[in-house]
Amino acid sequence: MKNISAVILAAGSGKRIGTPKLKLKIGEDYFVNLIVSKIKSTGIENILCIIREADKDWFKKFAPPVSYAVNSNPESGMVHSVLLGINHFKDSSAIVIFPVDHPTVKPETLASLIKVFSENTSSIIKPRFKNQSGHPIIIPKSLFDFALNSSGNDNFKTIIQNSNLPVIFVKVDDEGILKNINLKSDLENIS
Repeated sequence: MKNISAVILAAGSGKRIGTPKLKLKIGEDYFVNLIVSKIKSTGIENILCIIREADKDWFKKFAPPVSYAVNSNPESGMVHSVLLGINHFKDSSAIVIFPVDHPTVKPETLASLIKVFSENTSSIIKPRFKNQSGHPIIIPKSLFDFALNSSGNDNFKTIIQNSNLPVIFVKVDDEGILKNINLKSDLENIS
């Protein structure tokens, strides 16, 4: 997809589930690899995975050949990983923000979000299933500077709200947008 990039948020330690989520598997496939494959299926080639320093060697060995950046302070929350991604892809027209703990999102969901973005290039695009919004989301270039100049204490939801950019919710038939894997029981309930 021309000039749309993707950032996979994978810097968490996975404390509740006992291992960093990028190393979790569905069948024989690691979460991070599944997500990279889904992103590439839409034509997006510029992919950056935000990881912890402790996962760098694992990532080089087991993850697909995509770029990565290390979040040196992953405990400070997701927003810092998002900002690393925005800084990396400042010249993109948009960035897909894809948390690694949402590996069951369907490729067609991502394709639908990209299609809606292509018709609304100054809007934030979020998927919605049964009146609940989820992930991944697409943020436009018009949000980049605002986000980078925001208070380091803001979470990303607050940054989006304060930007006053329009948010478009795309109705999808994909429960995967809501299924973030946090506990071992969550992992047992996916296929």
